[in-house]
Amino acid sequence: MLRQRPILLYYLPMRVAKQPLVSRTSPSVLDFSVSEDRPVLVTHVIRPVSAGRAQTHDMHYALEVGIVLRGRVQRTVEQTAVEFGPGDVWFHGPWEMHGVRTVHAPREVVHCLVWPPFLTELRLVPKPKIPWLTPFQGPFDTRPRVPAGRRGEVIKIARRLLACADKEPDDQMRVCLALIELLLVVFDGCNPFPGGPERPPMAAGSIAPAVVLVLHTPGIVHVNAAARSCGMGRSKFMATFSALMRISFGEFCQRQRLRRAAAQLAATDLPIKSVAREMGFTTVPHFDHTFLKFYGCTPTRYRQLGRSAAGQRKDA
Repeated sequence: MLRQRPILLYYLPMRVAKQPLVSRTSPSVLDFSVSEDRPVLVTHVIRPVSAGRAQTHDMHYALEVGIVLRGRVQRTVEQTAVEFGPGDVWFHGPWEMHGVRTVHAPREVVHCLVWPPFLTELRLVPKPKIPWLTPFQGPFDTRPRVPAGRRGEVIKIARRLLACADKEPDDQMRVCLALIELLLVVFDGCNPFPGGPERPPMAAGSIAPAVVLVLHTPGIVHVNAAARSCGMGRSKFMATFSALMRISFGEFCQRQRLRRAAAQLAATDLPIKSVAREMGFTTVPHFDHTFLKFYGCTPTRYRQLGRSAAGQRKDA
């Protein structure tokens, strides 16, 4: 039997436009359990108002399937933004960093977090070679979309997913069947189906200890320590991490340190020099340059924007 694997999720502010994004999100790790016995977790999210340009970013081991019921939402992967409306479906692969922003409220969506082996091992007798993982791979803006004429059908399937998930305990058999039906609707709209060979997602779990180590370490995490936590040699770890995350381990660590720095700037009055030192930057100019490259503004300007936004919310 395959061992239960937790889904690790964290939020990360990230530059996706020319104007800087300001976030007061503090570091957090959420742990959802999916397993061979409970391979699909369904959540229902409603946002009654738009948050303007604000975004949240997360990444997790599980595959993600999202369905829009109402409103419009923008999803971002590697600086590529795609907008989704009612009846549209998006797909995210293991450890794929992605962001979300409400474009038109109220926004109502259904999220399905899927234990990857559920799809890698899934075989239907009539069509045993369906490449179930293909929708979760490739450039984000080329992943399959639901045909316009079938979006109403997709919304009905999403409602069934919610009905099954609302039961205590949730009806995993019917949840899985509804998810398969949803994927088949998507496959029907793609002939021939796009994408290359599937990449086994179980390998994504091999770097999970290193990701957790980075999330819980305020300063610099050395690659040797990360490799040891995963039971790998340095070279194998660096190659595996880059292949799965699509960024180097060093870049991943730097993004996490910048996220922590941004949270400090927005929530405290610590001097810029103190924030830089705490996050492992040796000089303020180096910190300023790196922060500007990632967020589109200097740390000082980021703090000013954060305080301005807080004042506007207080006056509203």
